[in-house]
Amino acid sequence: MASRDSDVVVTVTNLAGSQLEIRLAVDDSVQCLRGRVADEWGVLPGQVALFSGQQRLPPKDRASDWGSGPFTALLRLKASMTAVSGSREGGLRCWDLETGLCSMALQEEGASVNCMASDFSAMRLVTGSDDGLLRLWDLESGENLQELRGHSDCVMSVAADFNVMKAVSGSDDGTLIYWDLRESRCLQELIVAKGRRFVASVCCVDADFTGMKAISGSADNFVRFWDLTTGQCLWALDEHRKYVQCVALGCSDCLAVTGSSDATLRCWDLQGRCTQVLEGHTDEVDCLAVDFHAMKALSGSEDCSLVLWDLSKGVQLKLFLGHTSRIVSVALDYSGMKAVSGSRDQTLRLWDLEAGQDTLCIQTSSTLSCSAAVI
Repeated sequence: MASRDSDVVVTVTNLAGSQLEIRLAVDDSVQCLRGRVADEWGVLPGQVALFSGQQRLPPKDRASDWGSGPFTALLRLKASMTAVSGSREGGLRCWDLETGLCSMALQEEGASVNCMASDFSAMRLVTGSDDGLLRLWDLESGENLQELRGHSDCVMSVAADFNVMKAVSGSDDGTLIYWDLRESRCLQELIVAKGRRFVASVCCVDADFTGMKAISGSADNFVRFWDLTTGQCLWALDEHRKYVQCVALGCSDCLAVTGSSDATLRCWDLQGRCTQVLEGHTDEVDCLAVDFHAMKALSGSEDCSLVLWDLSKGVQLKLFLGHTSRIVSVALDYSGMKAVSGSRDQTLRLWDLEAGQDTLCIQTSSTLSCSAAVI
């Protein structure tokens, strides 16, 4: 209720039942209210999401436009149990993996979001889309901070390190671009199919920005290893029989892992030798996540299954079933025995790796094309 013409008093409760009454100026934003709630409960503003019923309050709206509450505050006590999904319809949403609720919609529609890289500690996300643009997002406010232009076709893959604010993106235009995210500029363009009559789309990329190396997979079946400082391709091998769809790089472990439309995964040393072939999927391998310290990998496939692998022995440890369509993304926390997968069946699933089953299934109502998670 209003106490003076220029003030409003709003009520905020949390899921534990605690309640606050906060006085605001009539023009104060939801972001300001989040800050006040965070101060009262001793957390950071980025750990507070405010809801009116099922509707999340946009940070830039005037708080008074949403009435006097009561609003519900979801508090994140640490940067964990969160996912972001991107869809072919262009939607980009954040999800709470404890409640299954959508905590923020960064955008409702647009060009298909094909890839993303995230840092939930820094609360930053970079996405690549069909319109050839990369976009940098603030996961705390939901703001689109900047757009990076340089590719002439769909951006299909991206890797980033927000500590040094660098990224590498791969595109259907047959190039990789090494970016400075602080200055929004191209540092190096890496051409995949120089001198060829056709353009080899770059399907996937991963990078080590400390060692200044990157690895990419393309539609010409090649795996390429790059020096980001010089832009030189150090080696290129076509031992996969079809498109290379996903890749993970562990420079400190001198190892890379790739997955392909030929239904196999391959392990490589960084001199370009294939050290083993992992067979178990019955259709295209579309995504993978690797814990190089534990030497474990989790792969997702067009065959609707997830497979957990022991890379040191080259064997399949466990098969996970539940999705009903192509799996497009995975995140792995092997030490916590958890994983998150996203699928074209419009669901995100949280998995218990020990039990071998999902513990949460989120219906996203959109055709997922990529996701990222911290668990």
